[in-house]
Amino acid sequence: MMPPSPKEVRESKPYRDGFAWALADSRVREALGEPITDDIPGGGLSDIPGLERHAVLSGLLRGPKGVGVLKVRATGVPGANGEWEYLEVTVRLEDGTVVDLQSEEHEEGEGSPAPNPH
Repeated sequence: MMPPSPKEVRESKPYRDGFAWALADSRVREALGEPITDDIPGGGLSDIPGLERHAVLSGLLRGPKGVGVLKVRATGVPGANGEWEYLEVTVRLEDGTVVDLQSEEHEEGEGSPAPNPH
């Protein structure tokens, strides 16, 4: 199995959700400045139909004040019509700070994953 292309990663629901969540996070916006763009998405997506789906994805975030690395780890919920459980959604900043995007409450809506209940 070949790794997914950057385009496939960028178009995946976990990556789109993680990027949208990063854009909505005040700590990320403050550290990187605006506008924030993404570059070089990569990672792995696995899908065993009817059994499990996994995603471990990352992308470089760039803003006028700095860069960060978005990381998304998620597991697909079997039989849940494309829903994902987000195990990790973080941005590592240049100074080494890790911003946990699941620790700040976000408004529900498209592109905003629900916080992990664990």
